[in-house]
Amino acid sequence: MSTDGPGARPSAEDVAREVDELIDECRSTCLWYQRPDYYPRTNPERWRVLDAIQKHADLATFRRAGRLKEWLSQLSSGAQVRDDTDAALVQWMQDGACPSGILRNGRVPRFRNAGRG
Repeated sequence: MSTDGPGARPSAEDVAREVDELIDECRSTCLWYQRPDYYPRTNPERWRVLDAIQKHADLATFRRAGRLKEWLSQLSSGAQVRDDTDAALVQWMQDGACPSGILRNGRVPRFRNAGRG
């Protein structure tokens, strides 16, 4: 990622490209359950993929994913990046990055609390 100095920020395109490169490197070790041609298109999707990479990565890859998450947070508000809206989740499911059968009628299923009647 090229920046002009220690305080400079990378562009959104640079971050997206680096996330895609990391996905390619981690596809067989950390993202084996995702479609082989899946690449996130939005920052919330990128954030979720980086979380998944961190859950299964070695220390160096964990740190690299963490650095990319920091850049994502700086590119947009942290709350917006972490916002798991139904629309983003539905798009992620429709893109085939999740197991089939979870998405029903274009809606995210709601699970009831076992303690409620």
